[in-house]
Amino acid sequence: MYFFSHSVWFINGYYAEQNLGTMLFSQLAFGVDLFFVISGFVICLSSEKETSALHFIIKRVFRIYPVMILLIIALAIYSDLEFNSKSVETVLRAIIPLHKDYESKPPFFGYNFYGPAWTLTYEIFFYSIFSITFLSKNNKLRWLYCSLLCLLSVCIIQFIFNGHVTLVNYKSLVPTIPHLTWLLSIASSPMLVDFVFGMIAYALYKHFPRKFNGESFRYGLIFLVLLSCLIIQSGIMMPNHNPMDFGFQFLHGPRKWGVVAFVIVACAVIYEKNFGLNRYGSLKKLGDISYSFYLFQLFTFSFITNFGKSHGITGFSQVFFALFINIAASYLLFTFVEKPSIKIARKIINKV
Repeated sequence: MYFFSHSVWFINGYYAEQNLGTMLFSQLAFGVDLFFVISGFVICLSSEKETSALHFIIKRVFRIYPVMILLIIALAIYSDLEFNSKSVETVLRAIIPLHKDYESKPPFFGYNFYGPAWTLTYEIFFYSIFSITFLSKNNKLRWLYCSLLCLLSVCIIQFIFNGHVTLVNYKSLVPTIPHLTWLLSIASSPMLVDFVFGMIAYALYKHFPRKFNGESFRYGLIFLVLLSCLIIQSGIMMPNHNPMDFGFQFLHGPRKWGVVAFVIVACAVIYEKNFGLNRYGSLKKLGDISYSFYLFQLFTFSFITNFGKSHGITGFSQVFFALFINIAASYLLFTFVEKPSIKIARKIINKV
């Protein structure tokens, strides 16, 4: 989704409908909220039998950082950054990862030096909160404890510094406090509620009764998913209900795209539990490389922009060429970076 939302400018201006790319793909930035909701669900599901916070952290660190660090360093080299204290600080800040400017518009905060990594700041903060729940011996309630911690973090910090609580991202900016602004900005961000939605979807998945397996219930779930997709694509959630607008800062978060993502994920997991889904090897492989696919697109779009101009490749041809390159590069990253990193994490866990 996120890939195609960035493909808009390869399509606009090359067909009879000048804004065809915007019409087709601008709403697919919704994929960020969907990713956060899925992440909340998957982390709860995958850690059901996990008993050690240290093991959980090791797995997450070796899952997230190796590819990200490699690509950030590659971008620094590609960008011809001068080797000085400022450039070193920029790269290290990106690797942590932190956003560029916590006085700019949330939830992006000026993005990250390595563009796509802006979302990973929220992801890693969520992991840190989830790791706290290992203090409880009741692993069945981790989803609830983590949800409460996330909600308390958002509400308490916003109330203390702003005097009110909002789930609107662009209104959640906290005052500048030296050395703490970055932490308070992330800890008070409504984006954390997207993860809470994912954990609620997990609770529904675990506790929703299987007896609801009639055809009317099946088609009801399918209808809700299709209706949610229609709402996203129609653009009616835009500030002026215009799908041609780019107002992502108004759409990310629990009040708009987040709640729609929750409906999609909740319906999908309940459907899978009650009716089952066919397993397709090709889709599993795409899922395996999805993280590298998401991160590498910055290089893909940079390359395809220059290559397209010099070789006359435009429009959908340019998009599909970029898609092929991104899939191939992602497969290589998964095979030679991600998989070895996961194996290293397992070896460390066995020795700890």
